[in-house]
Amino acid sequence: MRTTININIINEVIQMSYNNLVQQFNDMLDRGVIPCMEYGLGNDEWLVVDIQVMDLQSERKGITFSLSEDFTTYFSGSIEKIGESFLLPYDKYFDSLDSYLEQIADEILEGVLLPNNLLVDED
Repeated sequence: MRTTININIINEVIQMSYNNLVQQFNDMLDRGVIPCMEYGLGNDEWLVVDIQVMDLQSERKGITFSLSEDFTTYFSGSIEKIGESFLLPYDKYFDSLDSYLEQIADEILEGVLLPNNLLVDED
């Protein structure tokens, strides 16, 4: 009985933390921030990474992102492919949207730009 209560409390805390993450994303949208990252590829071409947060009712929780171009990707083991998008799963130890966005930026650099030789030298 005591174990069941503790598990329920833990699940409630995790849900509250995820709700906070979703609220941070919605606050960003309310401030007029477009949820995307852009990377210049040269010759006026851009890689656009669209970012979304999984719905609160969704069984899967986390931040999804998709690429405007089809490149071979070499993401870390924490990134999951879901259809045409990628999922950075929710981690109960990270409650800041900034942490997720930083990890996505690192994944794009190390898993798309570098292995596909897409970095442009900006002089």
